[in-house]
Amino acid sequence: MQNKWTAEESLYRRRLLEAIDNMTERIVFLFGWGPEEIGRTSSLLYLAETASSIDLDVRVFLYAEGVVLARTGTAEKMDPDIGERFKKVMRNERVRFYACSEALHKRAIGEKDLVSSISSMGYAAFLDMAMEAKSVITV
Repeated sequence: MQNKWTAEESLYRRRLLEAIDNMTERIVFLFGWGPEEIGRTSSLLYLAETASSIDLDVRVFLYAEGVVLARTGTAEKMDPDIGERFKKVMRNERVRFYACSEALHKRAIGEKDLVSSISSMGYAAFLDMAMEAKSVITV
């Protein structure tokens, strides 16, 4: 028996396929660990570097204790290797870091304290970004 789609079903399937084709090749990493977690920070940086090397746009959302990494000088104080790799990742055009505005506020970290290329972002904006990404991974 031949499967016959209605016009509405056909339109729905076509729109769904178009939406999949138009998805941004983007990955979002969530990072909520503090500066004492050098190994986890190293993993985050490796993941961001690797994802960008395979032509993915990378977004990193720092929340909870992770926002401390956004403070100028923190990465260098954690470990010299982390500091160098952090600077390298920050220069990568395919990688963008965002710090949770609520977490920044709770830790008394102001916009002026942030690494210049890191922006603050609220939860609503983060959720919007996550919905548009192909994948969201908590590191």
